[in-house]
Amino acid sequence: MGSPAAEPERLDNEKQHQVLLTQGLWLADTACTQALWEAVMGENPSGFKGAERPVEQVDWEQVQAFIGRLNAAVPGLELRLPTEAEWEYGCRAGTNTPFSFGQTITTEQVNYDGNNPYAGGEKGPWRQETVAVKALPCNAWGLYQIGSRSTSQAGGAGAK
Repeated sequence: MGSPAAEPERLDNEKQHQVLLTQGLWLADTACTQALWEAVMGENPSGFKGAERPVEQVDWEQVQAFIGRLNAAVPGLELRLPTEAEWEYGCRAGTNTPFSFGQTITTEQVNYDGNNPYAGGEKGPWRQETVAVKALPCNAWGLYQIGSRSTSQAGGAGAK
């Protein structure tokens, strides 16, 4: 976890260190869609509406309630949020570069403010909204829109 001292835009609290995951895990291939959230919770709190967009505008307690309802509906499912180490493991997808796509990112790969590219990269569009969960390329492990730093979209639930 963390990043090498020479990595561009690295924060002081990102000291690189080894972490051992002691149990296997599953990560959903996408963030929770608004369609799934609404089917489980009966409402859609998202500001950027679209059945295949990630649910947003939810807090930790709401996510815990969502997970609780899904676990109650499907015995043995045992959904939970991933730990920080599990999340980074999924983000990196076996790489040791800043992003699973390599040393840099573009707005064709990740949804972020293209006016402020990472480490002096090329500028791109700023969508100013979420996009469908599979609108952008997945990483090498088939996980969509999972990223580290400020480019990530929260909402993906991991299953035990």
